[in-house]
Amino acid sequence: MKSLLKKINKKSVFIMIPISCCLLFTGCISNLLKEKIPDFSSELTFKKPPGPFDKISSSSYPAWKNSETQNVILITSNCENSQYPVKQAHQNISESVDDSVLENYKMTGLNINKFVSKKITGTVDSSAVEIRTVAFQYHNCVFVSGLSGKPQSVEKDLENWKSFLNTIEFKK
Repeated sequence: MKSLLKKINKKSVFIMIPISCCLLFTGCISNLLKEKIPDFSSELTFKKPPGPFDKISSSSYPAWKNSETQNVILITSNCENSQYPVKQAHQNISESVDDSVLENYKMTGLNINKFVSKKITGTVDSSAVEIRTVAFQYHNCVFVSGLSGKPQSVEKDLENWKSFLNTIEFKK
């Protein structure tokens, strides 16, 4: 029974990482003020990530899990706090990871203008984790998309994540 709980706990860690990151990112001010987490912005549209990704229905924001690699792709928005800088988003996410290392990460071939990309490594509940993030702004909203999972498997879903990011369209 203990080993089953351990397996379930490890799987849920990688689902909860992006969810907790988005809650930290978008809800930090709302939580301090005891307000509800903001709704996802209607400023953009996108398509589901390609490949074996299934929607995570328990997520407050759009998120999908790869049934093969267990990696998670998500996108969050913060339109409530127009003073929230794009560069701060990565720092907030890295603070939710133990022993985190925040590095610049060069992402090419995206249709998104003026984005900041980072790679975050560290541990969550003693399990190694890697999170790749892309943050960008449109009008008064800051968006962050992330790909998270075990360090040895994240690379396998980079193209799926990039394909997802390239489906993003901004409403005029």
